[in-house]
Amino acid sequence: MKHILDSNTNTTPTSNRKIKFISILWPIVFFTANCGGIPPEPLTKENIKQFVRSSPQNFEQLKTGNFHGCVHVPAKDPIQKLILGFETTGETCTVTITKNNTVEISFLGADAIPVFSTGTAQYNTDTFIGESKNNQVLIVQHRLGEVVSVTQTVYDKNGNIVYGKSGQGDYIKECILQMTTAERLAGKKDCGK
Repeated sequence: MKHILDSNTNTTPTSNRKIKFISILWPIVFFTANCGGIPPEPLTKENIKQFVRSSPQNFEQLKTGNFHGCVHVPAKDPIQKLILGFETTGETCTVTITKNNTVEISFLGADAIPVFSTGTAQYNTDTFIGESKNNQVLIVQHRLGEVVSVTQTVYDKNGNIVYGKSGQGDYIKECILQMTTAERLAGKKDCGK
């Protein structure tokens, strides 16, 4: 009976499955293509100037307040560097976010650094960026405006920012604000090694 119905509509069971698959797949492709988390251009010294000039500061705001986390540095052990990329120092850090996306971080002293979204009208990102003293860079990663990490880093010899897969070398220091589920369940309050 099903085969007769399919032949009356000039489609086969196989073509129906293809149509269903495509109708389910296209929204996923559409939303994935339009919700990028990576800046459209590489992070360079020149890009920072562009972000400062054109950042959509009027609608992208970080959640203000004081937040506490743990300090991470690049791993020294080659195996740990390959697997995790970082090691915990045992130090705590405090990040203060004030209005107009200004950031203070305890390991940089009392310097208040304005940060700017790397997003554009076409691309949403989860990253804010700003320059600190000594030709260094501060990168703030957030989730829906709530800060999850602040990274102090540098430019490499080519003017690229050392962050993630960008640039060559190591970042300086990072303050990770969110605890893992295991840490939260264990009631962990410090950053001990």
